[in-house]
Amino acid sequence: MSELPVPSPGPESIAVVAAACRLPGADNVAEFWELLRLGRDAVIREPANASDAGQPAPVRARGVLSDIDMFDAAFFGFSSVDARTADPQIRLLLEEGYHAYEASGRLGSRDRLGVFASCGMSTYLLNNVLPDPQATQDWTAVSSLNDKDFAATHLAYALDATGPAVSVQTACSSSLVALHLACESLLTGECDTTLVAGAGIHVPQLGPARTTPVALVAPDGHCRAFDADATGTVFGNGVVAVVLCRLEDVLPNDDVLAVVLGTAVNNDGRRKPGYLSPSVDGQRDCIVAALGASGVSPDGIGMVEAHGTGTPLGDPIELQALREAWDLAGATGRPCAIGSVKTNIGHTGEAAGLAGFLKAVLSVRHGIIPPSLHFAAGNPAFDWSDAAFYVPTMAVPWTDEQRVASVTSLGIGGTNAHVIIGSFAHTDRGVRASPRSEGPVVLRLSAASPASLTALAASTRTALEREPSALDPIVNELNHRRKNLPYRAAVSGRDAGEIATALRGVAQPGTARRVRLSGRAVFAFSGQGDVDTAGLRALMQQAELAAHLDRAVVGLDLIERSRLDEWSADHVDDSLAGRTDLVQPLLYGFQTFVVDQLVAGGISPSVVLGHSVGEIAALYAAGMIGLSDGMALAARRGAAMQRHSPAGAMATVLAGWEAVEGLVTGVVVAADNSTGSCALAGPDRAIDKAIKALLRHGIRARRLPVTRAFHSPSMVLAGEEMARLCANLPLAAPRTAMISTLTARPAMPTELREPGYWRDQAVQRVRFRDAMRCVDTDYPGPQTWFDIGLKPMVAHFLRSDAPPGLVGCLTADPSTLARSGVSDILAQAWALGLDITAPAARPPGAVRASLPYPFDRRSYWITAPLHDCDQPGRAPAEQKGLPFPGDAANTDMEMDEILSVVLAAWRDCLGLEHVDPAADFFEVGGHSLVMIALMANLERLFPAKRLPRMSDMLVVPTPRAMAELIGRAVSRA
Repeated sequence: MSELPVPSPGPESIAVVAAACRLPGADNVAEFWELLRLGRDAVIREPANASDAGQPAPVRARGVLSDIDMFDAAFFGFSSVDARTADPQIRLLLEEGYHAYEASGRLGSRDRLGVFASCGMSTYLLNNVLPDPQATQDWTAVSSLNDKDFAATHLAYALDATGPAVSVQTACSSSLVALHLACESLLTGECDTTLVAGAGIHVPQLGPARTTPVALVAPDGHCRAFDADATGTVFGNGVVAVVLCRLEDVLPNDDVLAVVLGTAVNNDGRRKPGYLSPSVDGQRDCIVAALGASGVSPDGIGMVEAHGTGTPLGDPIELQALREAWDLAGATGRPCAIGSVKTNIGHTGEAAGLAGFLKAVLSVRHGIIPPSLHFAAGNPAFDWSDAAFYVPTMAVPWTDEQRVASVTSLGIGGTNAHVIIGSFAHTDRGVRASPRSEGPVVLRLSAASPASLTALAASTRTALEREPSALDPIVNELNHRRKNLPYRAAVSGRDAGEIATALRGVAQPGTARRVRLSGRAVFAFSGQGDVDTAGLRALMQQAELAAHLDRAVVGLDLIERSRLDEWSADHVDDSLAGRTDLVQPLLYGFQTFVVDQLVAGGISPSVVLGHSVGEIAALYAAGMIGLSDGMALAARRGAAMQRHSPAGAMATVLAGWEAVEGLVTGVVVAADNSTGSCALAGPDRAIDKAIKALLRHGIRARRLPVTRAFHSPSMVLAGEEMARLCANLPLAAPRTAMISTLTARPAMPTELREPGYWRDQAVQRVRFRDAMRCVDTDYPGPQTWFDIGLKPMVAHFLRSDAPPGLVGCLTADPSTLARSGVSDILAQAWALGLDITAPAARPPGAVRASLPYPFDRRSYWITAPLHDCDQPGRAPAEQKGLPFPGDAANTDMEMDEILSVVLAAWRDCLGLEHVDPAADFFEVGGHSLVMIALMANLERLFPAKRLPRMSDMLVVPTPRAMAELIGRAVSRA
């Protein structure tokens, strides 16, 4: 095709930033494009059966969807009863609407989201729900779950949309009219983003279709749009959703599928023979209005996606309207393809307009005009000889730099819609594919159920194994464009292979667990003790730690720096732990390096505490001391202890100090670590004797690799030196709370500035056990602890003294960081409920990954009766195991009996087979209407009793709590 000038997208343009669909033969957008590109016919055709005998011309052909009975009720907060009652159109609108909005990357954003939705009459209501007396007892619920008036507001509630939520109904043109209204809403500033969705699902899907005055059905089950042999349409089922925003508001990492250049909607009025007839004048005027709104000449349009139902009368009228509109707009006869998606999937009713729109969007995006099926020769009722239009019977390459298509949708009753769209080049915004960053990445996954998390891990692993180059887009998609859900997992790795391997563990069923969101991170810094020499040696070879240490020693004098010249991988061996003057500043350097890495990854501490010399790193983490000032303090503390204290020894003991103190002599308890751990200090011989005495009593103990007896009287001279050195300690106001392990209470800056504090801190016992309790007392709630030191220490203390709110303890030691940097720790922190910003995440770009949320679908279906006279409903309550009314009247009922009655009432009202006594009413699908029904049920089961008020029942909305309230009420009666 030759190049023609086409107006560039302007301020009135609307961007299509995401789409989702469930259509015949295609469960997603990628499959839909493949179906179109290859020219597949997805309509299922079945021979007539015995029940059709004697009836006029039944046609069993329709585009069908798989698994329309399946739905993720829990995800959308539906009870089992509501899920079974809900029209499949509502259910699939929710799922595909969520998929589209998720793909836009705006879940959880503060944008004003508008929702414009359409669906057809609920044949599920007519054929399945109404014949079941049990299902129709609550008509308010039935109508809100089936009537098309509620389509948009169901989506708005699910997505927390605060813009306009409008259900649009103009018959077959509904969803394209909805798109027009959505564009208007964006341009007038009513909302920032819009979700447009349409559904058309007939139940049963493959029932016989018959020709009526409204719908001419093709007898052979083939839609032959614009063909000489066209005899009628074929129906299909489908759901389509798209997300729009103003082009000027497109985000840097948006993948713009196409641009809406102009839209128009009108009605035929009385310009036609009858109400059900189409009108050339009405359609022509609508097309001309859309062309005017877009500023596009017909010669710039390469493809028309027509309404194209394949009816002998309707197709020629549509063609004539297009010809007249083209002529009025000054077309010069440039060839233009015309086709209809109905030849592939059938007429999807209220979703038909969006189905055609999505076909056009994908065509301009990929630069291919798909074939229109079942076409051999043009309909003779239209003069093709001088028309610009042709029907492509095979895929046509579309090489125009700016590709423009138009879309028509026509509604019975005369409401016409026409939309002009154009392709979009991402280079226009300067957006490029994301460059690869060095270093490991963290990949975050979350879901609303264990099954969905497992499925998401499996699909992500498959995508990476199939296409390793997709790592960057997948990291961007899952880390930055998804909503955080309660079941979490995270993995880290340096490339797609490592990530895929790590995902195998997540993809195993039964591995997922619900997280307790932990907004509180506790940084705990260990003191001098064991050293992970192998890990430290490996880490010292990495440039990041070396650069950090170089920055830290800036404030040291030449003598101090020369002493620390021994810091190198070559000098890291088992003797290092005995060099207090070296190991204490090195410990501080390592711990502050970890702090910086964690903070860069999005984890800032809420509380900090340090064991012995670890308190200096705690000062840094709390924002009270600068990096170099803290290094000077640690270096001078270590040097003072090396120089002013005699040789000594220490032992770690696996028992609390209360059990140890009476069994040993000549030593002191240097550290009260936990109820199951303490440390002893004293002369060499005394420590050896103490260890032997403890072993004789069955208490495990061993020497620590140190050469001084810290936190004992032998530290007095070193403590005095510390007091002198800390006379003018430069401390700032804390940004984060710090718990002192000297006083076991929150540390005040005035206290820490006192020289005597640092003297006592070197000499007196470390009260780590009490400090841990202080964290729990003063800062209750979920906590994730970080054990930061040269070898795991705090994690061992927490095993016997875990606070009630402990979510987990992550160890940040040299081996962990040498292996994968901080990414493994961040991955674990995310899985435990902390929010992170993954390091080395790829910068956003236009390259996107398609990983739709895998809903945890289950079957929810009311089976239609086989015959009009046979309408079985569900068994009455008494037959389902619900206690007979009056059984609960006995005031001598035991609590177990009351709980049994309450559980049965829950099962009945929520439609569940099993209810846990601790289940939360709202988490299992309850809402206000279900609560009203539950209260009515309980009042029937406990006649003549004054039951608790509904508000009281909702304070702790579990069966057990309700049973206890009822039990107290019954006992007072």
